[in-house]
Amino acid sequence: MNKQKIVLLKPGFSDFSIEHNILSSTPYELDVVRASDDIDLLSYLSNPLIVAIITIRTLITAEMIERISPFCRVITRLGVGFDSIDIKACLQRNIMICYVPDYGTNEVADHAVALLFAAHRRLSMFHRSIVEQNVWNHEITGKDLHSLNTLNLGIIGMGRIGSCFATKMRPFVKQIFSYDVLMSDFFKSVNDHFLNNF
Repeated sequence: MNKQKIVLLKPGFSDFSIEHNILSSTPYELDVVRASDDIDLLSYLSNPLIVAIITIRTLITAEMIERISPFCRVITRLGVGFDSIDIKACLQRNIMICYVPDYGTNEVADHAVALLFAAHRRLSMFHRSIVEQNVWNHEITGKDLHSLNTLNLGIIGMGRIGSCFATKMRPFVKQIFSYDVLMSDFFKSVNDHFLNNF
């Protein structure tokens, strides 16, 4: 008997051993469509054994959803939000949609911290002066390079990533100011000032 398929569309990784292991004792199998695969995606999605689709970046259009609607029950986006899935088409055909709300939260917040530190210390300017002029130019810092603990930090958007970023930056700055269209008790715990309007 053929197993029902959970299709992973064009992932950015190549090791699926965990997924295959988990699905091995179920009536499902993982079918991976790589970006390098030369297939007609619409024709491929006509397979009635497909019960779920997992996407990262591949757009799931209304035409694709119409093609899979008789047999597919769920579409999951491995990321934050539904920006690559035609939500209206899914709702019209009773296909459940899911996403991973905390996907990459720490990684993005860590990256933002690294960028803030690099910008504050003007690392790219120092790097350029060393590469282009073969000299460490002390004039780059000038007189306006202040210690982070004397400065305020403003954050616009206090969702998962913004809140994680605020938590990571709290020990380094004097005060945190933030703005978001929504406000929760968590904001108050990591912010000195929450701005109601801009």
